Amino acid sequence: MIPIDLPLITNSLTVILLIICGVFLGKSYLMKSIVGSLSYMSFFSLFYFLPFEWMTWLPLDFMLACIVIAFGYYCYLSEGSTMVGVDVIALIVHQKNPKVDVAKMIRYLNIAVLILGLMTYGMQSVIIGFLFSVVYTWFLGKFLLIGVTKQNDVKEMAKN
Repeated sequence: MIPIDLPLITNSLTVILLIICGVFLGKSYLMKSIVGSLSYMSFFSLFYFLPFEWMTWLPLDFMLACIVIAFGYYCYLSEGSTMVGVDVIALIVHQKNPKVDVAKMIRYLNIAVLILGLMTYGMQSVIIGFLFSVVYTWFLGKFLLIGVTKQNDVKEMAKN
């Protein structure tokens, strides 16, 4: 078996997606995404190499992770930024066709990645990943809907 340096692969993909972000989404998205992507690469590498695992109870960990990840995506997306992951592709597709729901597109892309990882990670991990993708993108959709509603309320108040 060929040894795989997971942080090297992940960080390389992040840099490629950052370049794609700049080319297709523009300078504004790129500039807003650089700090986040550098933070992600640093923290991913750090936590990958740290010798500990912290898990309490899978259902609790699962729900907390879904809410926190969804809120993180919401913070990036609502500020015109990206987490420099599959959201870059979803935003490019949405830019070309505004009718495409970004949260659902992220879900479908995550599922495609999970299917590719089936042979590597096994069925249990893919099932948990599938459920995670469905739940956190559901929360993301709700956060984005709340954000749009609040923006519309502010615009309405500004008119009065």
